[in-house]
Amino acid sequence: MAPPATLLVAVLLLYHLREDVGGEESRERSLCTMLDAAQTLRLLTTHEGGMYHLEFSIGTPPVAVKGVVDTGSSLSWTMCDPRASHLYSPKKSLSYNKIQCKSPLCNTGKYANNCTEFCTYGYTYNDGNYIQGTLLRENMMLEDVTFPGMLIGCSSNTSLIGEPGIVGFGFTNLSLIGQLKLKQFSICLSNDTTSKSPIFFGTAANISNGAQFPIRSIPFINNPSRESDYWVALKSIRIGNTVAETPWEASEKPNGLGLIAVDSGSDMCSFVMSTFENIKKAFMSEVNLTSILSRPARLGEGICFHLPAEDPTFGIGNMPTVIFNLDGADLEFPNARIYRMEDDFICVQMRGMNKSLSLWGNYQLMDMHVLFDWEHSQMSFVQADCLNL
Repeated sequence: MAPPATLLVAVLLLYHLREDVGGEESRERSLCTMLDAAQTLRLLTTHEGGMYHLEFSIGTPPVAVKGVVDTGSSLSWTMCDPRASHLYSPKKSLSYNKIQCKSPLCNTGKYANNCTEFCTYGYTYNDGNYIQGTLLRENMMLEDVTFPGMLIGCSSNTSLIGEPGIVGFGFTNLSLIGQLKLKQFSICLSNDTTSKSPIFFGTAANISNGAQFPIRSIPFINNPSRESDYWVALKSIRIGNTVAETPWEASEKPNGLGLIAVDSGSDMCSFVMSTFENIKKAFMSEVNLTSILSRPARLGEGICFHLPAEDPTFGIGNMPTVIFNLDGADLEFPNARIYRMEDDFICVQMRGMNKSLSLWGNYQLMDMHVLFDWEHSQMSFVQADCLNL
């Protein structure tokens, strides 16, 4: 499996789900009869390799597949191979339809590159990983509800070795949420990775259920260069009594604020290097322990400290609190979502990356019920016991 951090935001352009091939109107009528059922769905995800996977079925007869729940991209895809019995193969399905190169869907979506007859796609994720395949219309089953004619990628080539697919929950009409015409959905990712974590669609996405603290809301910020993502404004990060400034994406910042994308397809918070250096300096100022110059990526990429030999009771509770100063709310993370102890070290679960965007990963989303509200273009969150929702 590829490292979880590589599942970053795919650079996809927003486009409307319209095409000129025959049968589109009947497809829409059939899909409309199922949309009401989507409004009350409760789905369960499983944790594997730092990612949360959603199981579903596609095709006729249905083939069980799974994909990473990714709020940082829109295209849902699965690996296809007619030679493998455990993978989906469109040639064995009675309900698949290819999309022609001349379709406005293919052309507007910039997928017609090197297209000769049917619509192919090929794009690169922000970390350099790539995905290639063919766009299809296919039946998709979530729980016991079948949604006909959903747009799905049938991938034949990818550098994401071992990853079975992605379920795109991004902020465009292409995503699963957009195709089902949902106004909202919510996720609650449990830190108990041996149990299943819920996703709620439509009216079932009521984050007041099981809420342990007041619900807070912050607006989504439009970022035309990356429309698939859920961007929120982040003014600064407070580490103990020290403030780390967030100067990334200067040309995109509204009113001088920074932006961070809420990305369940990334494992931990990742920052552009200038911000990460500010964060590192803040920790060095606040933590009175001997620092370690470099540790593996999964342990925080450099923000690590030796545990004090003279104090065997020292733990993550002794480390400084971390607060995101967001546009409209301050969010204090439990120390269990920021630090990790291993052997004689304690490390910060944040990383720097040489990219022009910053990501709010699933490790820092755990134990929060998060509502993605399309209708009001805002995100609401509250601490919750995800296993009892």
